[in-house]
Amino acid sequence: MIRLLLLIGLIYLLHKGRRAWLDFKRSMHESMQEKENGGRTEQINDIMVQDPYCKVYFPRNEGIRLKHQGEDLFFCCEECRQKFLEHKR
Repeated sequence: MIRLLLLIGLIYLLHKGRRAWLDFKRSMHESMQEKENGGRTEQINDIMVQDPYCKVYFPRNEGIRLKHQGEDLFFCCEECRQKFLEHKR
């Protein structure tokens, strides 16, 4: 019984040590990236939108914009935009 408790304790300590090591490596990696970027951190300034025709998600800034009935729509490609317009006629 004592051996089992010691084994469980050892496994727990190894797990905590591994997590601490991975957290340390990640923080070192992030600080190195920050140094490479001149001390500034990167931010994501875009959102994912869904193509109203094919229903695929993509970054809005990569989409093709169409103002349709007062609403801004974004399409993943010109082909989907054309098919949407043909379907709405």
